[in-house]
Amino acid sequence: MRRSAGDAGREPKATVNDSEQAPTVIAIILCPEIRPGMEDDGARFREFAARCGIRVEMLLAPEGTTPRPDPDLRAEWLSIISAPLKRAHEVLDFLWQRRSTEALVVAEACAQKNRATSLVALARFLELGIRGVPAASLIAPTEAVMPSKIQGDARTLPVRLLVEARVNGFPIVIEPARQLALPPMPFPRLADIPALWKSRNSFEAADYDRRAFDSRILPQRIWQRARYRVIMDLFRKYAGDGPTVDIGCGSSVILPSLPRGAIGVDISGPKLRIQRAAGCVTVRADVRHLPFPDNWAMNVVCSEVIEHLRGTSGWLNEIRRVLRPGGLLIIGTPDYGRPLWRITEQIYRVVMPHGYADDHVSRYAAASLDAILREAQFRSLSRRYVFGAELIAAYRSE
Repeated sequence: MRRSAGDAGREPKATVNDSEQAPTVIAIILCPEIRPGMEDDGARFREFAARCGIRVEMLLAPEGTTPRPDPDLRAEWLSIISAPLKRAHEVLDFLWQRRSTEALVVAEACAQKNRATSLVALARFLELGIRGVPAASLIAPTEAVMPSKIQGDARTLPVRLLVEARVNGFPIVIEPARQLALPPMPFPRLADIPALWKSRNSFEAADYDRRAFDSRILPQRIWQRARYRVIMDLFRKYAGDGPTVDIGCGSSVILPSLPRGAIGVDISGPKLRIQRAAGCVTVRADVRHLPFPDNWAMNVVCSEVIEHLRGTSGWLNEIRRVLRPGGLLIIGTPDYGRPLWRITEQIYRVVMPHGYADDHVSRYAAASLDAILREAQFRSLSRRYVFGAELIAAYRSE
């Protein structure tokens, strides 16, 4: 429920019944220093939280310190509050009324031109997908920002949590909060920005695949789009009517481009969250243990997956099991039999050392992959390449 600006700071009504388990919030309160009298302010903050029906674990975090929540504490929410402790209950009230299980919610700051400009530029650089100037007061489900992974001092913490939420597939929502008159979020130290960028652009980021399609790095964008065109061309040419599965879908744009009802399978929950937000049907599973009946799927797409798996029997047996006789398999993997891919991989290691080239634990060439699939009773239909290095092939099950 949203309240008017004049309601901030008023006594709230209890938001949970006595019979319900009160939700737990880890509240990290950013404060310049520990001073006498804070104990009384802290007691009032806890009393206010109790009247809201919230169990609160309060941590004071003076500048230069790293807050350490109890690792054994099970909490549903994490909140950062940047306000004097005697006003912290007003900020908690504001955030709690606007919380969302599907997003990190951050209060909007009162603009201070110089700091606002710097923060907006940083948000664009990190591709946080926000408009407006965030304050350092926020709330998020602990699924989005895990307390056990908190790093850095109090100054960098708010920006780190924004990045972590995006890495875990949660959007950031800025809520207008003029009545609170909160200052802008502190700009992180310059020395911390490379680590923030690396985390935001890691392969583990939930939206890595989708952002790569529109990457500001031109070669990456061209490569991703070329792969997409090849896969979709093969699909349009050879696909049959029936259930379609994209195995190892990640957060790529391929799944939303397949026929309506296509199912995306991946082991990454955050990446599947991105696909569900786009309206796709998803299942969290391993390619070696697919939750589908025998002879069920008519079309299977499996791109950039098998090189990350040791051996062939696990993924091959499962794909063969779920695919109908006469069904289509589109499979993609780097072709290590081609010098161009080996050169590309070495360049990739230098340009993007945080990438995933070292995760390629199985190496295939066109001839070896063809022999493996032929033995499993697949007939080759077409073999295509992305810039002569990445193999994408179509097979028909027999």
